[in-house]
Amino acid sequence: MRLLEYEAKNLLSTYRIPIPRGKIFAINELQNITTPVVLKSQVPIGGRGKLGGVQIVRRQSAIESVARKMFNLKIKGFLPSKLLAEEILDINREFYFSLNINRQTAGIELLAHIGGGVEIESQDTADFFRHDIVNEKFESLTDELADYLDIADKAFLLQDIIENAYRCFIDNDCLLLEINPLILTSDSRLIAGDAKITVDDAAAFRHLNWRFKDNSTEHNFVILNRDGAV
Repeated sequence: MRLLEYEAKNLLSTYRIPIPRGKIFAINELQNITTPVVLKSQVPIGGRGKLGGVQIVRRQSAIESVARKMFNLKIKGFLPSKLLAEEILDINREFYFSLNINRQTAGIELLAHIGGGVEIESQDTADFFRHDIVNEKFESLTDELADYLDIADKAFLLQDIIENAYRCFIDNDCLLLEINPLILTSDSRLIAGDAKITVDDAAAFRHLNWRFKDNSTEHNFVILNRDGAV
């Protein structure tokens, strides 16, 4: 089961992974949204930004027309019942970060790239950072990843992201936990700009507190095989 973005971010937030300030709203709650703001269509599919599903609105007079258009915009067969309104972040750099099940080792693999965002799938597969998480030895892994991302001075923040994301992955029987982009802001914070989480439906009996809507669809995320193929 794939969570909607706001569901994924709310879950990450419970594990102390920073997310942008924001609120979820339905079409009859437009009066509660103030600009400047980023509006994001809540559909269980990737590639929204290129299809009109992410809009920056700076003028209050434009919020209603933009939001109504987004509520009526079907993206790859999905029509949103809710939009997410978030603060506009002052972005310094964007990275790609994910945890997934390595199909060959049956372990958890950390996958990262120095350039995150909407063009991640066009990146050369040889340029990705890949590391199996073994025995939860996060310090050396953090140092390697911080060097790769060229943010050695932010290693302490990065280690929190890795450790907390790993705990979230394990605790919730995740198949995928993706933060793309993982944003480094101009004031030196690391924030989950967007998030995708897929949990194992078969494990639902262990999670009676789950209240996620079933947004079943084909998975749309980056998986690299050991030979470098996507």
